[in-house]
Amino acid sequence: MKPNKDHALPMINLGLGEPSVANGFTIPKEINEAVIAAVNEGHNGYTQASGSLPARQAVAEKFSSETKKIDPNHVFLTMGCSGALYNAISVMAERGQTILVPRPGFPLCQPICENLGIKYDFYDLNPEKEWEIDFDSLEAAIKPDTAAILVNNPSNPNGSCWTLEH
Repeated sequence: MKPNKDHALPMINLGLGEPSVANGFTIPKEINEAVIAAVNEGHNGYTQASGSLPARQAVAEKFSSETKKIDPNHVFLTMGCSGALYNAISVMAERGQTILVPRPGFPLCQPICENLGIKYDFYDLNPEKEWEIDFDSLEAAIKPDTAAILVNNPSNPNGSCWTLEH
């Protein structure tokens, strides 16, 4: 893949969440070899729905700090964004409650809510302020049946990252 003239590193198209050869992405040989070895060792079936314990332990260790240890039993791994969103939304609200989602936002939130019988409403992001939350819009959207506010940072689809102050 050729470097983009405006960037020091080549751009990788992950627009559809498809890191494939067709999109210019190749898997390093070490990963291929590790997958082949795992299959040959018998790791070729389903694991726990929350992910294997060694994988959850690795994630917990990676994101723990000296003052904040993460329990691997509190780590839940999913197969991609769709599964993660479905699981998160299903535990944030009950049927008939409302979740607030950003506008613009990731469009998969709406069908997941509809599938679960959860209502959704929008709060706006402000394009003039690098897509920060419009707090007046957010406050106006909060109702008695609001169970959760989905915050997406970095933002999908616009790619903005908020400042620590925001």
